[in-house]
Amino acid sequence: VSPQRLVYYRDNWYVDAYCHLRRALRIFSLARIEHSENLDDSAVDIDDAELDLFAKSSYGVFSGAAEDTATLRFLPRIAKEIASQRWHPEQHGKWEKSDYLLTLPFSDPAELVQDILRHAPDCIVESPESLREEVMTRLRQSIKCYTGAG
Repeated sequence: VSPQRLVYYRDNWYVDAYCHLRRALRIFSLARIEHSENLDDSAVDIDDAELDLFAKSSYGVFSGAAEDTATLRFLPRIAKEIASQRWHPEQHGKWEKSDYLLTLPFSDPAELVQDILRHAPDCIVESPESLREEVMTRLRQSIKCYTGAG
């Protein structure tokens, strides 16, 4: 890889880097890197504007370019708190009676699913259906663990 910049996010260090194998920008956790070495090849230098676009275009640290848009409904118990938070630079929020609807871009749903589950049962995925299904799958898995069926 050709390292570009270090990022500190949610108490962990990451490196934004150009991956020569994938021929694309990727994010690597420093804690997961097991080996490094200097190579004779020149590093690929990515323009700051392109790095900024990569980092900001989708939700969470393992994001990349946004591939979809999530719409989340927050119920009244936590709606005001969520309305005051910034989940993403390109988020859009609106009130629908006493519920708060938050729309934001995402690519890899893993981190978004974790944040949705953190706010369960006061967060409902309105769209896309694939994200809603992923959250429901995780909830069913949790129920199995607590009921002894898993």
